Amino acid sequence: MRGKIGQFLFDGMMTLLAAIAIDRFCPEPLRGWCRNGWQIIGNAMEEVVHWIGRLFH
Repeated sequence: MRGKIGQFLFDGMMTLLAAIAIDRFCPEPLRGWCRNGWQIIGNAMEEVVHWIGRLFH
């Protein structure tokens, strides 16, 4: 169990590091595409949270 939690944290940190590297060092067209992708994912996650909130309210 401890190994799974450690792997989850490691995967999360590596994903965050990759996102920071892409935002910092990529050329502008790719950077804009990544930002739009992050916004789309964030909006979708927000909608899921609201839907779950309405489901249990």
